[in-house]
Amino acid sequence: MRLINRVRASDMFSWTDLFCGAGGSSSGIESVPGNTVITACNHWALAIETHNHNMPHVDHDVADIAEIDPARYPSTDGLWASPSCTFWSQARGERQDFAETTEPTLFDLATTEDIEDEPPLADEARERSRALMHDVPRFAEHHRYKRASWRTCCRC
Repeated sequence: MRLINRVRASDMFSWTDLFCGAGGSSSGIESVPGNTVITACNHWALAIETHNHNMPHVDHDVADIAEIDPARYPSTDGLWASPSCTFWSQARGERQDFAETTEPTLFDLATTEDIEDEPPLADEARERSRALMHDVPRFAEHHRYKRASWRTCCRC
């Protein structure tokens, strides 16, 4: 007996992907039957260009999440947000202890040394790559998603 994986249109679950990168999370979402990404946003044009190549059926926007009104996007059932944590987490290979006052501070990114195998980023790129976690609840509050998931790559 062969099982057929069918999803009724009424069972479809739509998603918005903030900080979408090249599309790994969006592809993962859509690998689950009944899930589709409607909108994807990132501040980096190259990421959106790559995401658009990988997922041309999705509406794409190059925008800084901190500077836009959540009403700019249509409401969806779910929100997926994966902000970068490279400059303030263990992802840099350095232990972070936010209970102690140490230099550099969480948002003092300009003085953070880049890891040896990566070229240094310009100060503007560093600043724009910060995790903008306060914007995720702002979007969730506006759209009242049925499901919101935001993750960073660190164990802070």
